[in-house]
Parts: sequence; C-alpha cells; structure tokens
Amino acid sequence: MRLAGPLYAVMASLAVTALSCQPAPRTPPVAPVETAAPPVAGPDPPAAPEGETSIQVEVQGAVVDPDSYSFPRGARLQDALDAAGGPSPHAELRDLNIAARLIDGSVLTVPYQARGESPTPGAADLNVPAYTRSRGQYGAAIAGDAGEGAASAARINLNRATQSELETLPGVGPKTAEKILRFRALQPFSSVDDLRYVQGIGDKRLETLRPLVTVD
Repeated sequence: MRLAGPLYAVMASLAVTALSCQPAPRTPPVAPVETAAPPVAGPDPPAAPEGETSIQVEVQGAVVDPDSYSFPRGARLQDALDAAGGPSPHAELRDLNIAARLIDGSVLTVPYQARGESPTPGAADLNVPAYTRSRGQYGAAIAGDAGEGAASAARINLNRATQSELETLPGVGPKTAEKILRFRALQPFSSVDDLRYVQGIGDKRLETLRPLVTVD
C-alpha cells in the first residue's frame, strides 16, 4: 500500500527522532596509570664539630673506677679524674696539674699517699711531665728554685723518655718524637748535642730543647 506524501514524511521524521534519542554506547572507564614520584634527596648529615674529635686516655692508680676513657680534644686532667669517679681517699694529688690538657694515647696515673716509712712513687715518677707541676710547663721555674739537682731531675731523659713524654717538648710533634726514638734505638744519646743528628732538629730548636732534656 502506498502512503500519501505528507504521511510518509511524518513517519520518516518520527523514525529519525527515535534513533537519535537512543543513548550512546558507554565505554568502560580506564584506570589512571600511577607513576612513582622521583626520590627526593635528603640533606647531608651534619659534619661533626672539630671540638668533638675524641682522644683516648687510660686513667689508673688511686681512682674509684680505673679504665680507658674517651674525651674531646682540649679536655683537662680534672675531666679524667671526674670520668674515673674521682680520686680515692688515699690519692696523692699535690703534684698533679689538674689543669693540664690530656694527651691522646697517654696514661694518667694517680699516685697513692705514702704509708709509714715505705717510699711511694710520686706523680712525677708515674706520669708524663706535662701532667705534673714539678716537671710540666712550670717545672723549669720550680726546679730552678730547688737547685741544679732538682733541675736535672725535671728534665726529660732522651735515652729513657717515652714518645708521649717527648711530644711534650716544644716543637716536638709525633713525627719528630718517632725520629728521636729511632735514632736512640740505633745509638743511645751520648750528649744533648746529638739531637742535631736527628732529622728536623736544627741549631735553633736544639738550643730551645737544651735546658729541657738530659742524657745518662
């Protein structure tokens, strides 16, 4: 059956409208791709202050808790006594210079008081000269007042001194002290003048060291 022109046009229009009203096909959602954030560099760890560089000193003798202790550079004998629990009741402290700076690798020995007639080694016999009043920084003046015999005792013996003792001399560091020890091992010092044969010790330094050292 043929439809009239106007009716056919109306039905065609309705068909187009119906098709346009159908919903568009839905596409499944796409999950977002997670990307790792670039690593953020943290701050560098702070450098340790120079003053916190530690030294090692053994504290023994008449103290409450003898042991080996670490101290910051520049620490004094008083700090070592405090770390060891303080001196014992029978300690002899009169010749110890508690204001002296500690020396890395050294031994601080606190002497005991003498009992009865038995002789007891004093601080000067047990420690490096720098740790004592009689042989330390002011030892020359003390010895000068006491006479020539005391002055000789206050000097460092080149043939018997330890490296720590040698390092207390002015201008003598670890390397020069080692050279003195090597020279002594080959040939003991016959006089203070033999120091001029040690590499690094010239005439000026020899004159500086002459009143501070001796030989036997």
